[in-house]
Amino acid sequence: NARSKAGCLAAGVALDLLSEVRQSGLRPDVITYNTLISACSQSSNLEDAVTVFEEMIASECRPDLWTYNAMVSVHGRCGKAEEAERLFRELVEKGFMPDAITYNSLLYAFAKEGNVDKVERTCEELIKVGFKKNEITYNTMIHMYGKMGRLDLAVGLYDEMRAVGCTPDAVTYTVMIDSLGKMDRIAEAGKMLEDMADAGLKPTLVAFSALICAYAKGGRRADAEKTFDCMIASGVKPDRLAYLVMLDVFARSGETKKMLRLYRTMMNDNYRPDDDMYQVLLVALA
Repeated sequence: NARSKAGCLAAGVALDLLSEVRQSGLRPDVITYNTLISACSQSSNLEDAVTVFEEMIASECRPDLWTYNAMVSVHGRCGKAEEAERLFRELVEKGFMPDAITYNSLLYAFAKEGNVDKVERTCEELIKVGFKKNEITYNTMIHMYGKMGRLDLAVGLYDEMRAVGCTPDAVTYTVMIDSLGKMDRIAEAGKMLEDMADAGLKPTLVAFSALICAYAKGGRRADAEKTFDCMIASGVKPDRLAYLVMLDVFARSGETKKMLRLYRTMMNDNYRPDDDMYQVLLVALA
């Protein structure tokens, strides 16, 4: 459990730990199996999760709702919605009552593959059995609709979320900024970043990068640079995408000195140019 919470349960470690427990003469119980399966789920390690689950069944240790929640979750994270749905049906057949975690895990599995009908049916079922949509429900659906270009539905859910008193979190704002930016609703994306900061939430790398990309795409050079500088000032380290976009922005505006200065900063951050970056630099310096 300590290794799982520390995020250091690498592939194969769960199986090694299970083997160590057996070799010590102890019999793994449901808590042991659940902890290992949950750790595999959190790291999207489907293969080890399935192996531990199968060993749990073979040792006649009865899975509980926690076990099934973790198994539904890991299959959803790994793009195996059909198997996640089968496990959901299995847990119901075994007499377990799905909780909000179960429904949200299944909803995520369907959303990941863009199955709108099943996402909406799962959400309806969640409400029908007495649960309310929470931050996870809203974030999952907003992200799905945003990726599909259904911004009207994404914005509608965001507005509904706030209206019912469900507070948007960093994930909500990041997904909305990314979705608005990709649909060229740049002013709204910029306002969303301001709202995020006003809510006391530190903008994420993804949020900053998405907005920088939107400004660059819209030809708003000054806003892109201002956002990039704000990102650095807030202590968020740029990633490859942010550097690439800003190098391109400076190259297109003929600001060679700024481009080369940023290039040196990038190198000092231990980022090495790839083909796309070299192309930008060569075109600008030609």
